[in-house]
Amino acid sequence: MRRSHYRQRKFGRSRLRSHGGAHKLQLGGALASDVAPLNGLVRAALAAGGDGICAMKDPTRGGLSSALHEMAAKAQVGILLDEACLPVRPEVRAASELLGIDPLHVANEGKVVMGVRADAAERVLPSLQAHALGREAAIIGTCVAERPGSVILDTGFGRRLLAEPKANCSREFADGADYIAKAMPVTLTLATRLSQASQRARG
Repeated sequence: MRRSHYRQRKFGRSRLRSHGGAHKLQLGGALASDVAPLNGLVRAALAAGGDGICAMKDPTRGGLSSALHEMAAKAQVGILLDEACLPVRPEVRAASELLGIDPLHVANEGKVVMGVRADAAERVLPSLQAHALGREAAIIGTCVAERPGSVILDTGFGRRLLAEPKANCSREFADGADYIAKAMPVTLTLATRLSQASQRARG
């Protein structure tokens, strides 16, 4: 596996929306479910890449980080991930920051991660982008000999090891969402009272 290729329509939306709804957080916007059947997309990729596609994984459980760590461990390679190429929607990034979680650990639906050999990647990418579900497909990383079994994130300012998702990540997410949901009415009430006091002072 020489290159890690990630097909996504922007990731993280489905799980963030479902958790947000369950905990009554108004995440709204374009944060819609991204569940989709990928059989047609996968067929198109295989037709273009053939034996050049040497690995394939869905990032449903544990998100992109978990999928890439599993690939790296099985192939005994390191995966160098280019953060600038990751298709993370602004609303997903914002919701993740609000909840204090890494969007790369968020479960995804309707996505596939592919390990594609370097000589086949330029054939596979256009075939994915030509499909309705693969228009935002991108090459997001490269397999390297250093640190086998690890995922290295290149931020553009430096490199760091990407942590694997914790087993209780969903529980932490739920606890964080509950805290925010409970805190929001208090915050809004306080903000309203401060605004009213400010208006009376001006009056």
